[in-house]
Amino acid sequence: MAALVLVWWRSQDVDLQDKVAIASFYQFIWKLFFLEYLMFPTACLLA
Repeated sequence: MAALVLVWWRSQDVDLQDKVAIASFYQFIWKLFFLEYLMFPTACLLA
């Protein structure tokens, strides 16, 4: 739920005419994606 709120919040600041802003938002989504790969094994180890 928190990730969804973060994505929505960051999407409000994206200027669709600015390629740097679009690339920054895209990179943020990829960071969340890779964070999932760190969180999943950690959760499995702690369970």
